[in-house]
Order: sequence, then C-alpha cells, then structure tokens
Amino acid sequence: QPHGLAFHKGALYVAATDGVVRVPLGADGRSTGSPVYVNRYSGGGGHWTRTIVFGPDSAMYVAVGSTCNLCVEQSSDRAAVLRFNEDGSGKRVYASGLRNAVGLAFEPTTGALWASQNERDNITPNHEDLPPEEINILTDGGDYGWPYCYGDRVPNPEYDDAARCARTIPPAAKLQAHLAPLGMSFLARATLEGERRQR
Repeated sequence: QPHGLAFHKGALYVAATDGVVRVPLGADGRSTGSPVYVNRYSGGGGHWTRTIVFGPDSAMYVAVGSTCNLCVEQSSDRAAVLRFNEDGSGKRVYASGLRNAVGLAFEPTTGALWASQNERDNITPNHEDLPPEEINILTDGGDYGWPYCYGDRVPNPEYDDAARCARTIPPAAKLQAHLAPLGMSFLARATLEGERRQR
C-alpha cells in the first residue's frame, strides 16, 4: 500500500504501510533499479497511509497513524511522526500523540514541521461536531495528546485524565470536525489580497 512520495538527492522514496523503499533515478528521472527497503516500522492497522518528507536537516520524517479509533497503542511508532537519518537508519519517535497525521510540510521560513491530524470518531454527546481536526506545529519530543485528549487539552471521556492532558501541546489551529485534512503546502509570498483577486 504505497502512499507517500518524496524526491531526495537523485532518488524517489516511497512510504509503504510497513517501511520506506528507495528507488534510484537516472538523469532522465526514470527508475534505474528495483525498490529497496531502507527502513521498517509497524504496518497494517486501522490507518495504513504513510506520509514522508525530508527536512531542512536532510533527515527523513514519516507519519505513521494509529491502529484504531481510540486506544493506547502497544507500539511507540504508531500515532506518531518518526525521524530517520537520511539513509533510513536511526529510527526514533519525533512527535507522538498524533492519531493520524496524514499531511506533513516544512514551513520554509522557520523550518518547523507542520502536521494535519485526523481526529477520533464517535465522541459523545456530539459526534457530528466533535472533536475538531487539528493543525499541529511539531517539536522534537512533543506529545500532542491522543488518545487521552483532543483540541485545547480537552480530556477524552474514555480516559478523563485532565492532569495527563495538561502536559500535552494544544493544536496551532482547529478545523471542522471530520474534515479529514490529507495534505498541506506553504505558498511563498501568498496574501489574502491575492486570494481575493483569484476569486
């Protein structure tokens, strides 16, 4: 189930559900060899998409979604964004508490990694309007709350742990519930005025 694509230093990297494969490219941009796995992580489960980006530090970042709607994961590399060395080695959790961070992009001025997060379903009493989807600005070692809380550190009723939520990082922005943001990109020199003219 290949999903994420990234070009980096003459190769195409494809994030599959269980690891990233590297495809060497020739000068014409076509494949010159077979795909080879450069790393592995937990596969399968409820959220199988994997997004890959390379950062300003040339490191590889991969979003790995949760196995479920709401649960405490058994593996630390789920519901997280992982960081690898450029060659795919050195796996570690960069940010956690991210149920399904499908959209990843580096802000070109600050170099910060942003993530769009698809939040949980079936929350009572208002499952149509709760919880908001999230845009998070990731920090190394940051915990963004899932599964214990959502939004501005609001405890999920199944765990009801306000003290645990108080130690998490709230979203930079909240979007409509169940919007399912799947990607993002930054536009250089974009303005609201330019957007109005395009309409």
